Amino acid sequence: MHNLGGGRSRHVTPPGLWLLHWNGSGWTKVLHDGTHNYSPDLASDGNSGLWLTGFNSTTLAYSFVHFAGGLLTRTAVPGQAGFVASAGDLTLIPGTTSLWALGSLTPTGPGSTESDILKFGS
Repeated sequence: MHNLGGGRSRHVTPPGLWLLHWNGSGWTKVLHDGTHNYSPDLASDGNSGLWLTGFNSTTLAYSFVHFAGGLLTRTAVPGQAGFVASAGDLTLIPGTTSLWALGSLTPTGPGSTESDILKFGS
């Protein structure tokens, strides 16, 4: 089990993400990335793309991941020194291209995990 944000434990899945497109009669592969773990949360970006969160098990870094125009881009989940910051449960803020997310700050040493609410975008 690994905590992928929002304070809830989820089963670790093997790294990878397949984005597929249904054209009405069959599926075609849009993108494959086998380097990160991804949460099952998906949220619209308010345009023609989507948001999800990712985790790099090598660097132990969480990121907001944006898919648009056939490309994935990552932005680090904000945190503070001495903590691992994570995020999940993404929701598009209606009428915008911004997101709300539930997050957590887990200490790298002694201490307790703190929850936070993140707004991503303007």
